[in-house]
Amino acid sequence: MKTKEERLKLLQEKKKKLVEEKEKVNDFEPSYQILSFGGGVQTQAMLLKLTPLFKDNPKAWVVFADTGNEHQETYDYIKNYSMPYCTKNNINFVRVVNKYGKTLYDYCFDKKIVPSMKFRDCTTKFKIAPIRKFLRDKLKITRKLPCNMFIGISWDEAGRMNPSTVKYAHNVYPFIDGYRDYFELNDGYAKVTREDCMKISLEGFGETPPKSGCWYCPFSRTADFLKTKKENPQLFKKIIMLEENNSRYPEIKLRGMGKNTKSVRDLTDSDESRDSCKSGYCMV
Repeated sequence: MKTKEERLKLLQEKKKKLVEEKEKVNDFEPSYQILSFGGGVQTQAMLLKLTPLFKDNPKAWVVFADTGNEHQETYDYIKNYSMPYCTKNNINFVRVVNKYGKTLYDYCFDKKIVPSMKFRDCTTKFKIAPIRKFLRDKLKITRKLPCNMFIGISWDEAGRMNPSTVKYAHNVYPFIDGYRDYFELNDGYAKVTREDCMKISLEGFGETPPKSGCWYCPFSRTADFLKTKKENPQLFKKIIMLEENNSRYPEIKLRGMGKNTKSVRDLTDSDESRDSCKSGYCMV
């Protein structure tokens, strides 16, 4: 475990890299404009806000990395609202998938693991990697002509910002830093909150989008699991099977490790007070 001084040093380095990346974004014209699209509250709102930039633009793409296990409500919203909107406005929309040829659930089940809240392989292998492969293989983006990667993190979650780890893509956080003239700034920041994103989507689509994330996401609220248990018992059974199939169960459970961490099977209404996640932590 890192010391307090080590954690502080890492945080300072991260802030420095974010400032440097923001300066790069402001100072150059990207080869492509890419919206990393998770289908949740923030990225649906960002699609609407960036329409003037993405509309009729062959150098702009909305890229949806599909794990194969998003909530059905997310798939329905994308099908009924996002995709028709992109078609109407001539916005490039593409769905990309992982290299393993299977869903995230099947990948975890076959390897006898559960998605990790710490290591986040589900995000890196099933979200980030497929998008980056599309950028390199299909769009031929290189470090000499990097793209902008728009990421839907809102002002109230600014601590989740991270600089890009590759030189062919610069991470952009419009809801925090703004971007050109597409966002009004307040004290140098856009300060668009998750609640603001809900309003933007409601005004633009006529209905607010559901929270993004897989139906067995370890960051899911207790209420989400209990809702699945009530409304879709077969799906809830699959969540239990995934957790208990894990080779290190019960030491490691879906929602973490330790004797005080409950298995999904044992969750009750009284556990809801421990919840904290309001948005999809993988790619919103």
